[in-house]
Amino acid sequence: MAAEINKQKALEIATKDASEAYRDIGFFKPSVDFQDGQWVVHFTSVNTQQSGGGPQYVISKMGEIVSKQYGQ
Repeated sequence: MAAEINKQKALEIATKDASEAYRDIGFFKPSVDFQDGQWVVHFTSVNTQQSGGGPQYVISKMGEIVSKQYGQ
């Protein structure tokens, strides 16, 4: 049985996927929370003038991306 991932690993998984989709995610600030037995990762824009949001992920405690949404 695989080990459960920690907060840092959840962030690494989300960052890797977001980097592939957005190429440059340097203008997003990530936040990571453990909710209902899953990791929730939100990337919010550091530019308050930018409309739309960044990607959002739900990652299982085993490290699989359960869902993802890309902002506009």
